[in-house]
Amino acid sequence: MVKAHARIVGNSSKRASNGSITNFTLLKQFDISIHPSSNARTLEVIWSPPLMGRIKCNVDGASTGSSSNVACGGIFRDHHATHIMSFSSYLHGETPESGELIAVIQALELAKGKNFDKLWIETDCSFVVHACNNHAMVP
Repeated sequence: MVKAHARIVGNSSKRASNGSITNFTLLKQFDISIHPSSNARTLEVIWSPPLMGRIKCNVDGASTGSSSNVACGGIFRDHHATHIMSFSSYLHGETPESGELIAVIQALELAKGKNFDKLWIETDCSFVVHACNNHAMVP
């Protein structure tokens, strides 16, 4: 009875679902139609290789929207786009912005350990770019 009522109410809703796999699974168990978010869009991104003899590290952070589930990572490649190494970290209790910044710090530490002296770090987080330009922002 509860499942049937949940299916009727859920299928009559016009509200969009989020990208949570947990919510997706739950909606499927109740046989509720999923309404994808209408603001989803595709953005083409073209990777630019570093100059010969240099290493590029693309870093990013991800979160579920709460500060308790944050992760970061990065991938190092040479001018041929050959994978050199990559890393990822789960950061409990961090904010999404600090996750992005921690990714850059970890990339710098790994690069120093591997003696990469010509490094290009790329991020999509404006907070990190501002923090790198204004050291007073970072304690």
